[in-house]
Amino acid sequence: EMQRHAANIRERKRMLSINSAFEELRGHVPTFPYEKRLSKIDTLRLAIAYIALLREILVSGRDPKDYVDECLKSGLKGPQGPQGAQGRHQTLTQK
Repeated sequence: EMQRHAANIRERKRMLSINSAFEELRGHVPTFPYEKRLSKIDTLRLAIAYIALLREILVSGRDPKDYVDECLKSGLKGPQGPQGAQGRHQTLTQK
């Protein structure tokens, strides 16, 4: 009984820590203000897509604003076509 209670307390702390980390991550991925709170899986997927986009921008060596503008003009496929980060993750960011 005592061990079970201690295990429950540890699990509660673990879950609070995980939930806190997800809240922090949600604060770093771009979303529209009117969107409902992202689920954990959607938060992870959006973070992956966002990191991929940021990486593509860095690798391109171009001005970030110009890069994103070109992505938007080309239908979110990325400046280098459908294989760009935006093309691969388009469905994730359009939710």
